[in-house]
Amino acid sequence: MVKSKVNVHFLLNTLQCIYSLALKKSDNTADGIMNLTLLMKYIVAETDEVLVPLQKEISFLQHYIALEKLKKPDLKLKFVTDGVTDQILLPPMILESFVNNAFKYNDYLSGGLIDINISCMGKDILFTCRNAVNKSITKNIHSTKKGIENTKNRLELHYK
Repeated sequence: MVKSKVNVHFLLNTLQCIYSLALKKSDNTADGIMNLTLLMKYIVAETDEVLVPLQKEISFLQHYIALEKLKKPDLKLKFVTDGVTDQILLPPMILESFVNNAFKYNDYLSGGLIDINISCMGKDILFTCRNAVNKSITKNIHSTKKGIENTKNRLELHYK
């Protein structure tokens, strides 16, 4: 139940991104649709699993980021992974809402940077996701806050 809400939250945000490209009549709209296709393929194929390899999650995030970069080509982004990622298992799409919110609430007008780091140490993972927040624009962003609430519930369910 929680997982399906995360997927719907993700899908709505992604469709808004592609809609934005279509409104601009961007030549990148087809790339956006292809990225969405790859993301949806992951959602359909992997989200029934309780746990998936971290490497698949990273690939998912890379496709998501590619889609966001089509929307904002001048985006300053740092995405670093370190360590062996194929030995760590985690719930599918558990990192997505953090990355989604980093884009949604980023201060693009002031050249805000999004910094995502995934470090693997044995079977442990350290995930950080930072952005510059413009508090004046966050007032104008409609949010259900369901994505982050669902993620908190899923983290509690899996990791207590």
